Order: sequence, then C-alpha cells, then structure tokens
Amino acid sequence: MDVGANIGNHMLYYLLECNAKKVICFEPVKSTFEILEKNITINDLKDKVKLLNYGLSETFSKGSIENYNIKNIGGTSIIENKYGDIELVRYDDLSLGNSIIDFIKMDVEFFELKAIRGMR
Repeated sequence: MDVGANIGNHMLYYLLECNAKKVICFEPVKSTFEILEKNITINDLKDKVKLLNYGLSETFSKGSIENYNIKNIGGTSIIENKYGDIELVRYDDLSLGNSIIDFIKMDVEFFELKAIRGMR
C-alpha cells in the first residue's frame, strides 16, 4: 500500500523492480493524482494498481491544502477543514475486498498518526 503516493515513484519501483502483485495507492491532491494516473497508464499498470483519490485519517472528514510548492509537490501538507475539497476517509471503512496488505509505505507530511489510527 502506498499512502501519499504522489506521482507514483515508489509504486513504480514496487511493481517494476520488486515484482509486487498489486499496489493500493492513496493520493488526495487532485492535480498530483492526475499525474499518478498518467504514470500508471504510460507504464501499462492499470491491472496492478488500485487508485484512490482520498487522504487517510482517523475519521471521515474533509481537508484542504495547507502547504503547496510547485517545486516540491511531495511536501504538500493537508489539514482537516470541514469546508475543504479533499475527502479524508478511514481505511477501516473502505471496502477493498480481501486485500492482504504486506507492506505500507506512508509519506503524508505529519498526518501519519491520524492515518494509522484509522487502520485498526
């Protein structure tokens, strides 16, 4: 699972170099998510990736971008904001079938604890 997948560098490494069978990617920032989708298409990996345009949190809520720098989109941070346009969900509330998670890479700019609390 790639939480905070950004444009997919790690996802590509897991699938193309480590021979992972499947990667579930979470990327909440719409513009970054669109680049991630293109990287999956370019590399013909649609059958091996589950893409989710959500942020993970300990409760269902909304969020907004707190910090964004075009020169470092990987450093984008999100804050909870009931008027925000980013959907935050609990992993435990998602229906992902019988997905067995062997490994989680998480890079969510200080939102890690909230994301983990939603993964009971």
